Amino acid sequence: MYLHNNFSPIFGSKNLNYYQAILKETHSVVIEVTDRNNKDIAFSKFLIKKVLTPQEWGIGLSAPTYLTLYPNQPKSFTYLDYMFAWEGSLYYENSLKRYSWFLKFQFEDQRDPLPNWTYAKGPPPPPTPKGQLALIPIDKREARTHPEKLAVQGRNTSHL
Repeated sequence: MYLHNNFSPIFGSKNLNYYQAILKETHSVVIEVTDRNNKDIAFSKFLIKKVLTPQEWGIGLSAPTYLTLYPNQPKSFTYLDYMFAWEGSLYYENSLKRYSWFLKFQFEDQRDPLPNWTYAKGPPPPPTPKGQLALIPIDKREARTHPEKLAVQGRNTSHL
């Protein structure tokens, strides 16, 4: 989450605009921002076109490349900045604490499989159906002696 001046302590002095500029400069995304002064609806469209792999980066991963289209941002970025940009460009929260992103994948230019780092956080866990137990790796003996471990979403464990 960025503060009002689009600065996040997580990413140091680099801000939301810097990370969005990196993704736009590399032709990885198209971002359409709605009017952030609109009090009723606040969202942006985030069209993902490609994710550069280390091989596609072409130069050394720590060697800087330069922003040419966005003069008000820091001038250079590395592949590590590019990786952080995928997370840092989505951290925005308006003053009402309500903001949404519409994400769409349109991999027309994606030549290689997605890099492994894109899976670092993993897919979100599937929702647990109401009234069913979440997956907890314990056996029946432990369930009898520690029924609190099964008290997930109000499941009745008195029959154990």
